[in-house]
Amino acid sequence: MSLTNAVVTERAQPSPPPALATEAVIEIETRFGRFALPSANTIEMPQGLLGFSSFHEFALLTLPDPRFARFRLLQCTTEPALSFLVVPAELDASGLDAEDVDEALGALEVERADAALLLIVTIRKAEGKVDMTVNMRAPIVIDLRRQVARQYVLPNSKYSIRQRL
Repeated sequence: MSLTNAVVTERAQPSPPPALATEAVIEIETRFGRFALPSANTIEMPQGLLGFSSFHEFALLTLPDPRFARFRLLQCTTEPALSFLVVPAELDASGLDAEDVDEALGALEVERADAALLLIVTIRKAEGKVDMTVNMRAPIVIDLRRQVARQYVLPNSKYSIRQRL
């Protein structure tokens, strides 16, 4: 199951009249615009993210600008100012060793067939240049079946927290 197909969101459209609404919809105003998604499409992060342990409910949003098609926005649903640019990574082609991916999945009790991997992106501007890196040391593992995720710090110190994209 691909990550893109697992959690689909669209740009906010006018809400249907309450009598026609079939499920609860969350509308979120982000730095990239307004989004609407079914509340059933949220991702629970019981431990939060590193440094943000008190925030537990997130949504994975597709950015409206086609230039950013490879990225997603991991948006907190309870705090609109809290979001992270992420890039989905294939389990077998993420740049992480298979043993380390298997260790993370095992520690989180996620079946490989139900798993998706996200890498948090950091963008820095210096001397007129943009430097984009991903945190390879602490990927986010999502159990697509349960819609639960956790950021997992790999014990293997060979992975950089600032791997260039």
